[in-house]
Amino acid sequence: MRKIFALLLVMLLVFPGTLIYAHAAENVYRLDDLGLSVTIPWSLATFTRDTKSTDPNFNTFGLNKEQLDSLMEEKDIYLNALAMDWSYEIIVTMSKISMDDFYLLSDAELSDFIDTLIDGYAEMGVEVLESEIYEHPQAKFIKAHLKFSSDNYGMQYYTIYDGKAISFNLRNYSGKLTTHQKDVIEQVVDSIQFDITPQKGAAKRTGAVASTKDSIRDRIIIGGISGALTGAGATLYSTIKKKRGQKAEAGKGQSQPVLPAEPYSPEVTAASSQEDEEVLFCRMCGAKLPKGSTFCYKCGEKI
Repeated sequence: MRKIFALLLVMLLVFPGTLIYAHAAENVYRLDDLGLSVTIPWSLATFTRDTKSTDPNFNTFGLNKEQLDSLMEEKDIYLNALAMDWSYEIIVTMSKISMDDFYLLSDAELSDFIDTLIDGYAEMGVEVLESEIYEHPQAKFIKAHLKFSSDNYGMQYYTIYDGKAISFNLRNYSGKLTTHQKDVIEQVVDSIQFDITPQKGAAKRTGAVASTKDSIRDRIIIGGISGALTGAGATLYSTIKKKRGQKAEAGKGQSQPVLPAEPYSPEVTAASSQEDEEVLFCRMCGAKLPKGSTFCYKCGEKI
């Protein structure tokens, strides 16, 4: 025991950064625009808007700083973490919104929100397998288990907090979500530390729903639901995969990450489907939309 203590003491004196570096492996990321900090597993390659151009993960995934910034700006992404085997990724998105924070809403109102969210996903061809209200120490989240295709599943935690629609998503591209993946995204959400903690005396509406379901739906369609759909549709993975497609095809048989099938993406589906004779565009934000869309997944505008 004395030898171990002496060795640790020598390491601390000779290499003062050693123990600090081990602690830093927790990978806490500061997202100023969202007003929060979050912990991401060290095993994931993580990009944020503050990632430096010299980060070695750019070479690993065939990206550069300009491409990353452009993608994150376009899809409202503020953090994107990818598994090194390409099996899944975690995406954090945010957009400004004029709607009550979720912690001010009653569970009855949030249940109406969930019903509307399910309708919105159905219009985009996404199935909600399960949903519930998830209590974070500082916030309320809508937790939704999503199915995009037979080999593309996701788990989304979505909240409106301090005037921001914030979405934490895990997307699995190799089948159904594993218990480990569900645990990972839940631990990430539980690690969130918001800068502003709601006042304990904040007036929560815990009684009957003050508005009709139709009026709540109108408010959500205009604002809240668009943030949730944007979060679920945004993916750095599909962009990287398209850029690396030819290289991945040429490198079959070599020791490289195996890329699964192309994930669901509203924009890619609308642009690439040969059966669609008509490609829809949102008149408000210009986003490409799947044929038959009723609302824009990007901004919520009615088509």
